[in-house]
Amino acid sequence: MSACSRSCVIAFVAEDKSTYLFGDLLVDSSASAVLQCASQYYAKPDGSLSWSERPEPLKKGILASIPPLSKWTKLNVNCC
Repeated sequence: MSACSRSCVIAFVAEDKSTYLFGDLLVDSSASAVLQCASQYYAKPDGSLSWSERPEPLKKGILASIPPLSKWTKLNVNCC
């Protein structure tokens, strides 16, 4: 996954939590929203960030929402 063509990209990643990738954030006005959203992400055991809970600048610009790897390992799927 590449976000090189997007300006100001951030990601929230943690073990056993969903991963979120945001792009095209406004550099001058997004810092407080990023910190607020990071606090919400940290506080949630599964890292879920619903659209309605995210600060306004992070309601758009989401490039990816990826389920935690642990969700797939619980399925006990063997590949290759």
